[in-house]
Amino acid sequence: MHKQFTAQIQTSLISLLLLGCGSEIQREGLVEGEILDLESDSVTLLLEDRGWFSKSEELSIPLRNESDSLWLSKGMSVRAELRSTDNRLALQSVWPADPAVESKLIKTNQLLRRDTVHRGQEAFREVGEALPEFALYDQDGHLVTRDSLKGRWTVMHFIFTRCTAQEMCPASSSKMAQLLTALKAKGAQNPLLVSFTLDPRFDTPGVLKSYAMGFGLDDPQSRLLTGPLQAIQDLKKQLGVLSKPHETLLIQHTMRTILADPDLNIVYQVPHRTWGVEDFLSKILEPTSSGPS
Repeated sequence: MHKQFTAQIQTSLISLLLLGCGSEIQREGLVEGEILDLESDSVTLLLEDRGWFSKSEELSIPLRNESDSLWLSKGMSVRAELRSTDNRLALQSVWPADPAVESKLIKTNQLLRRDTVHRGQEAFREVGEALPEFALYDQDGHLVTRDSLKGRWTVMHFIFTRCTAQEMCPASSSKMAQLLTALKAKGAQNPLLVSFTLDPRFDTPGVLKSYAMGFGLDDPQSRLLTGPLQAIQDLKKQLGVLSKPHETLLIQHTMRTILADPDLNIVYQVPHRTWGVEDFLSKILEPTSSGPS
């Protein structure tokens, strides 16, 4: 993801120069900078100095996806696509771009990649095995790693926001919301519900934020995760989910819902879409019953 943005940055800067001079918009591209100001439908960016303009160059630009304003904040470094519709520029596909955080994300997912290759045909992790290393962004643009789950019971599944098969992702997300409500009602000690996207190129933090709000999952105990495509592919392989492009469904995929204990070990999983809220609820509330299955 980082290399893709860097490769096109020069084109985007030429576009911005044209925009700043009041010229007709001729190019689109990618831009990186610090947020100076934030409104519900726009941001003001301090653009990075790439040799094309002074460090003080600012750009006020609309947000294509207004839900981005719900996770962005002043002072944040971001990377985004600059796209034009009806000759009107707007930012879309907005991602965090903090160098230190990106470095950790890259290094952690390099470990995941090497481990997936090393495991080969035995990449799938069964009940009794530990969760793989990973690092992804949640719907608030924060980095979530495997260690973020330590000390918590964690329920995990894979979805994508553009899924139109009501019995698949929408149904599973609805059950996650029901499970979240049930866990809170029972006073469960800080469990976590995690949804990995199968469509990370589309499902940016802002898109996931909107989706989470729509399903009642925008909660500290519910994280929707996205990030580099290769990391998602490695996680799918290690956690037993298959997917492929589909002409009408966009993505055709299997489903698997997984429960990990506070020590990051997989203790239970359902390899189909018909998992039950009460089943996972009971295993979290009575952990001694969560043996291998």
